[in-house]
Amino acid sequence: MKNFKMILKILKNKPIAFLNSYITYQLATMFPLVTGLLMREIFSNYEKGKTDTTVWWFIGFFIAVLLARIVSVYFYSITNATSRFVSSSLVRVNLLNKIMEKPGAKALNKSNGDTLNSFREDIGQIEDFITVCFNEFLSVFIFSALSLFVLIKINYKITLLVFSPLISVIIIVRMTGNRITKYRKDNRKATGVVSSALGEMFTNIQAIKVYGSEESMKENFKKLNTAREKFAIRDNMFTQLLMSIYENILSIGTGMILIVVSFSIKEEKFNLGDFTIFIYYMNFISSFIQYFGNVMTKYKHTAVAIKSISDISEGINRENLVENTPLYIKEEIPEIQENNLEDGDKLTALSTENLTYLYPETGGGIENISLNVEKNTFTVVTGRVGSGKTTLLRTLLGLLKPQDGKVYWNNNLVNKPDEFFIPPRIAYSPQIPHFFSTTVEENILLGKDKNKSDINNAIYLAVMEKDIENIQNGIHTVIGTNGVKLSGGQQQRLSAARMFVRDAELFVFDDISSALDVETEEALWTRLFEKENATCIAVSNRRGALKRADNIILLKDGKVMAQGKLDELLGNNEEMKLIWGESI
Repeated sequence: MKNFKMILKILKNKPIAFLNSYITYQLATMFPLVTGLLMREIFSNYEKGKTDTTVWWFIGFFIAVLLARIVSVYFYSITNATSRFVSSSLVRVNLLNKIMEKPGAKALNKSNGDTLNSFREDIGQIEDFITVCFNEFLSVFIFSALSLFVLIKINYKITLLVFSPLISVIIIVRMTGNRITKYRKDNRKATGVVSSALGEMFTNIQAIKVYGSEESMKENFKKLNTAREKFAIRDNMFTQLLMSIYENILSIGTGMILIVVSFSIKEEKFNLGDFTIFIYYMNFISSFIQYFGNVMTKYKHTAVAIKSISDISEGINRENLVENTPLYIKEEIPEIQENNLEDGDKLTALSTENLTYLYPETGGGIENISLNVEKNTFTVVTGRVGSGKTTLLRTLLGLLKPQDGKVYWNNNLVNKPDEFFIPPRIAYSPQIPHFFSTTVEENILLGKDKNKSDINNAIYLAVMEKDIENIQNGIHTVIGTNGVKLSGGQQQRLSAARMFVRDAELFVFDDISSALDVETEEALWTRLFEKENATCIAVSNRRGALKRADNIILLKDGKVMAQGKLDELLGNNEEMKLIWGESI
């Protein structure tokens, strides 16, 4: 889909909002057409010495038209705000939906900061282009066409001169098109780098302070901003230069036309009324020519914005961005329904067959992994650093899209693991949990109805009840950006509580014990397996987890080296002996 077709599709999907905006703007621009005709009659009558009541009627009608235009501009301000909101929201909602459909570990190709820039600035550019092109430019074009018709009837030769600057504007746009695109791309890229750096700084405040890197970070950020400033100034100055050239071309053209008109007046081919309407309409026709240059420039900027949005994630294309999605502007937003398990969904066994995912960048990953997890068992995935433990869990859950192999739930093939493996089937605690700058309670629930959730039991299972008692506002304590006010162990247990509150058929832990002391880890496993129907998969090299495991899957170089109970593996596998000797 071409860029312009994409814009038309947005208009087609939400026609009422754009039609209202267009009609009110069209009315606002049509009133000056009537105003010009009235001014012509007033001055023509005045020149002829007619000052009777007819002139006063024209003046009264002139004032009424001006008042009507003020009203239409007021309503346009309302309809324009709605159409702008609809155009940008449609693209934002569709973009967010497509990102959310992607495998979680590979959802974004860009940094969070650069992605937010696209949501704000790039989509804002599309919104701005739609308003300028389809509301303002189209209305000014129609007004100019009607004005042209009136002026041609007065003097067609001079009227043709009015459009002579348009040729110059078209030539300039064609000559500078590539440079407009390049400068905007460079500006967007530099802005994305700054936004990314800012996001990383906020995320890693603790590390920056621990290593005393504040000054070096400030210097680096200053350097990035200096580069951004250079590209932003170049982009904006070039755009403003073009706008200035368009305007000055119009001014020069207008001056030449006035010289020609003055000779016509001298030869009595123009009367005062003709001169008045000519000058009045010529201003609006000149605006059309300036709008034309502006629209061409904005179209180049919009093309860069659309490309930037498409690059956020794999598989996002223009068709995705303009799907006719409900926006619930006036309608009530439907309640989110929680997933419920049917009898056939309750876990009896989970298995994989030749599961494979290799990272394109390095070639590392997992290959031909086959495993089986029975209900009410504890499976531990172990291995050295880089053996593929986290990759196995992510691929199993669909956070990385498997390149080969199959996953079965109760002997039924799972076609879309990323959509299937969600609560209440599976709950997952990642190796590096992420939090919001809200309360403990809100971070655990994440929108789940607290009246239907046993949050106290989740906190108990996560061995976090004493921590909650010792902080000032208990579960209502705000934990700061990404949980910065919590220790590493508290963060891991908060992530576990978030998982436990969902009471899933299968709990998946990615190295939760790495930030826990031995006593806390032991308490967590003890409490968890006091539950009925507790089925778990955990990545761990800790002795406490390995001792409890019903089955240990030993990975090496992305492949299953051995499986079995701890005693068996310690008896016949040197790799397992090394891991056991290094663990605590």
